[in-house]
Amino acid sequence: MRGRKGDHPCSFAPCSPAQKMKIIVPLKQILSPAGLTINRKAGKVFVNKEEYVLNPASKRALEAALRIKDSAGADVIAITFGPARAEDCLREARALGADRAIFVGKTKTFRLYRVGAAAAGLARDRIEHARNAHDVIAMLRDELEPTDVVLTSGRWQHALGRVGLALAGRDVQCRADPCPFKRMLCDVCPFLEQEFYGLPAAATEAEPS
Repeated sequence: MRGRKGDHPCSFAPCSPAQKMKIIVPLKQILSPAGLTINRKAGKVFVNKEEYVLNPASKRALEAALRIKDSAGADVIAITFGPARAEDCLREARALGADRAIFVGKTKTFRLYRVGAAAAGLARDRIEHARNAHDVIAMLRDELEPTDVVLTSGRWQHALGRVGLALAGRDVQCRADPCPFKRMLCDVCPFLEQEFYGLPAAATEAEPS
């Protein structure tokens, strides 16, 4: 799908139903800044009230995806990982206009989320479950087309290059979290297709040979 000549660089030509773009947006929660107190003298942050909100970066990514949906007719798929409270991310995403919600976590937690979401009027077939990130990739890999978009946000330790490589068909087996190799790109890392869980705690950062 290409922008029309003269369009804003962020605009898109509408898709036909047969080539509808899919936009995948991973969401996460953070502690609400309203419940935090910073003691600059002591150099500490105190949690006065443990409340979680949708990470602003995640919300901006979701809003960008929904703008593309409005202009081009895309399907927006929201994904979140975590405990039961993480379902609030998906509720907010669905309320804003996301078409599908995928909860990644324990089956028991997902069942509780699905019951609540269904009671709120969400169709059960639009609420899906995966046990881990690898299950999500397996779930979505066959659905994705060259025009589809995956929006991710994170630090180098998260090695998010693994996501794109897995969706492109690489047999990604690396489970390192965090990644110990700051200057190593995922596509050339010798551990990408191995069951690698990271270096021993006593080991220092080193580039693999």
